[in-house]
Formats: sequence, structure tokens, C-alpha cells
Amino acid sequence: GNHSHAGNHSDYGDCWCLCDGNDVKDGQIDVTGSVSGKGVTEDKCLGDGPDQCSQMGLTCDGTLTTRWEYNSAYDGAVWDDQPSDTGNHTDTGNHTDTGNHTDT
Repeated sequence: GNHSHAGNHSDYGDCWCLCDGNDVKDGQIDVTGSVSGKGVTEDKCLGDGPDQCSQMGLTCDGTLTTRWEYNSAYDGAVWDDQPSDTGNHTDTGNHTDTGNHTDT
């Protein structure tokens, strides 16, 4: 459509986890910034949200998705790991417990 937010302002809102399109109990993602502010953009909610839902421990037999809800009171959350938060969630090798269960 012709409904474009061409960078002149950002809309911030809440982000909710969905399982097969249905709201999940306790499925609201915390959009309060660790530094300041509150609210996420629709792009961030839809892009990063499903991964966040998984990290929150939500279980879904189907597909975890998210929906975004505009809130005019939000000015945008700022986290202390911005702008790049790649590599923060790598926990490879933490769960190797080989040899612990040998009871010979």
C-alpha cells in the first residue's frame, strides 16, 4: 500500500508472541530498554521477535511468530548491547557433558 513511514519518524510499540497465530500465555516480550526508553519498531518485533519468544522459553507445537501493537506513549527502547547484538547469544559448547555419567 501507500502507507509508508519513510524514515521521518519511528513508531514504537509492544511485541507479542503468537503460536500458529494465537496469543500465547505470558507471551508479551519485554520492550523496556536496559538503558532507557520503551518500545520496539514493527520491523524489530517481526524480525527478532520469534527468536526472543524461544529464548523466553515459550513452547509452541506449531510456528512461533509475533505481532506488533503500536503504542504512542513509547519513545523507543535503548539496550546497552546496541547497536550490534550479534554473537551475544552464542552458547556453543556450554552443554557438553560427555563423560559425566560414567558409573563403571
